[in-house]
Amino acid sequence: MEPSHETLHKAGLELLSALIREDFGVGPEELALASGPHGKPFAADRPDICWNISHSGRTCAVIAAGIPVGLDLEEVRDADWRKLGRRILTPAEYGRLLEDPDPLRRFFRLWTRRESYVKWSGEGMSRDFRTIPEDGWDIDLTIGEDCPLSVHAAVPLQLKVEERTLALF
Repeated sequence: MEPSHETLHKAGLELLSALIREDFGVGPEELALASGPHGKPFAADRPDICWNISHSGRTCAVIAAGIPVGLDLEEVRDADWRKLGRRILTPAEYGRLLEDPDPLRRFFRLWTRRESYVKWSGEGMSRDFRTIPEDGWDIDLTIGEDCPLSVHAAVPLQLKVEERTLALF
């Protein structure tokens, strides 16, 4: 049984809480939270604490940094990648996607890169994904065999990757 969206989001908040405590020495309850114009939460009183949460399927990831950061992951699953690819990719990128030996996995990699960018910028899904510039710093990871994860920031980050198993049920 796959966990619900709410269950995974709660797990992400739990992980984020632990990460902020460990890395910044404060509990999230001590932060004055606010939201940007497109709903991205931030710590109004601690601009040095930035974070992002993402979850898909049975997987959840969190990131916290001293600068704005975006994170997205997507478990590879059945999707109309042709239709979605035409909506989010430039014509040249879409052409390369069609030539890829594994277009479904490549589509999800491209999707996570774009979503990590709009989560970093705070624009969220309001931005046309075809107009996202290739500036800043990105890193692509894969969790397991079928879960691409992308991180975006303005400058390179040193990442500490740690796997934790949570009891969700």
